Amino acid sequence: MLNFAKHITISRILVLFLLVGAGRALHSQVSTGTLSGRVADPTGAVVVGAEVIATNLDTNISTSVKSNESGLFTIPNLPAGNYDMAVTAAGFGKEVVASVPLNVGEQQAVNFSLKVGTATEKISVTTAAPAVDLISAVTMPVVDQKTIVELPLNGRDWASLANLQPGVSAVRTQSVVSVSNQRANRGVGIN
Repeated sequence: MLNFAKHITISRILVLFLLVGAGRALHSQVSTGTLSGRVADPTGAVVVGAEVIATNLDTNISTSVKSNESGLFTIPNLPAGNYDMAVTAAGFGKEVVASVPLNVGEQQAVNFSLKVGTATEKISVTTAAPAVDLISAVTMPVVDQKTIVELPLNGRDWASLANLQPGVSAVRTQSVVSVSNQRANRGVGIN
């Protein structure tokens, strides 16, 4: 009886580890990105309660958040695309950063330094956001149209492009059959 109870306990622990591992694997599959940063005044002091608005240039949908007591803001779960970002706060002029690129899974940092002025003043920043991810140490390669067109694909299997991304594992959904001592995969075009 003691041996049976020990077996049940070990089984429960193994199931727990499997569930935790599956949760981490599912967490890494994202289809959105995050914009975050810091809002400060000209002296470097944080601006609390500043309104940060990110507007998707493709859909014209805006998302708004307020900076916290540390002057930080985060806008998670944004679809990939280009965003115009604007910040307003009482006693400061409006600051706008145009065309901030955001890719899938990316965390883009955009910091603001507001100038003292009235809300009717508008300061536009024309410098581009950095191409380097300043928030995390994860590299996120993007497979663009040029890469897709120029890559030699075995049998023109477009699904094999997913294998170029980090964290993606190839999965065979069909059994391998033997045809004249050659391996062939049915319906996918892979020899």
